[in-house]
Amino acid sequence: MIELDLEVLWLPEELIPQQEAGMEVPIKDCTTRIHTFYLIAAIRPHDEKGYCDVFSNGETYTVKESYESVKQKIRNQMNFKWN
Repeated sequence: MIELDLEVLWLPEELIPQQEAGMEVPIKDCTTRIHTFYLIAAIRPHDEKGYCDVFSNGETYTVKESYESVKQKIRNQMNFKWN
């Protein structure tokens, strides 16, 4: 098990109707909230802007960090666990 704090992109309440109508909401319009992850099943690069998708408990979260940054944080947690 790990304990990793990441800034997750969060859709503001006033933009939910826009998303539900099938319109794309630009990432720049999202806010962020800190989430603590204890289980991460997989990660992948989100786009060329340097965001990362994190898969945990059947949900996908987009975080405000690069794939490489998140990958290194997971490695650091795993190394700490085994040392």
